[in-house]
Amino acid sequence: MNVVLKRLLGGIGGLSGVILVLGVGATGANATYLGYGEVEGTFWKNPQGSFVNPTGNNVTTWGNYILQYTDTTAEAGEPSPAFNIVDFHLASDGSSAGNGFLSGGASAINWSGPFDATPPPDGQYATWTYTGLSNGNLVNGGENVDLYFAVDYDSKVTIFEFLNVAIGDSGSITNNWTLAGVPDCGNTAPASGFKAGCIGDNGSGSAETISHVEAYWPPASGQTFVPEPASLVLFGSALLGSGWAIRRRRRDAA
Repeated sequence: MNVVLKRLLGGIGGLSGVILVLGVGATGANATYLGYGEVEGTFWKNPQGSFVNPTGNNVTTWGNYILQYTDTTAEAGEPSPAFNIVDFHLASDGSSAGNGFLSGGASAINWSGPFDATPPPDGQYATWTYTGLSNGNLVNGGENVDLYFAVDYDSKVTIFEFLNVAIGDSGSITNNWTLAGVPDCGNTAPASGFKAGCIGDNGSGSAETISHVEAYWPPASGQTFVPEPASLVLFGSALLGSGWAIRRRRRDAA
């Protein structure tokens, strides 16, 4: 069963009489924790590398980096990320780790710590929740989005990818390769300024403290809801039951 259908079925409320309620997005018990998603790789930014510091003022620039250097090809069962550069918007603008990350307002992301945890990892990870709201307005009409988190630390930026994120879903970001379950990139910038599938260190084999985080979203394009045969039978049965209830009420009323 595909993930879109699971979310739709998860949103079905009580079937009382003729009422069939379909939930939009994931909320409450239907929300999904997405872990650390997929680590796309690490950029070396200026002055050591080739890439600018990610901020809320260069969304297009970093959207272009993501499209050019990371793997945006959908895997089996995932929606096709057939977006272009104009689809990238700022979902969250993170401040320094010690002050927490910005939530609410224009941000469609809420953050929870620990940001400066003691004992370690110190300032090396945080958890986000996608609210789907920016300044009180639904992002992408309430439809699912793809989220890309640019985690900035020292001279590097690591990109985390989360596909098909629904309202209420959550996940985590880190600059600790052990927590994310990926290799250590080291501290030496490659010629291209980008290394795929890894997280960099401070040159001494230790993780740096996160400086700030920028989250970007394009719509999760290419999603087509195609129910599976078994699901069609289930959905049809619910509709037939609703129709039977209507006919019975009309007959009893007569």
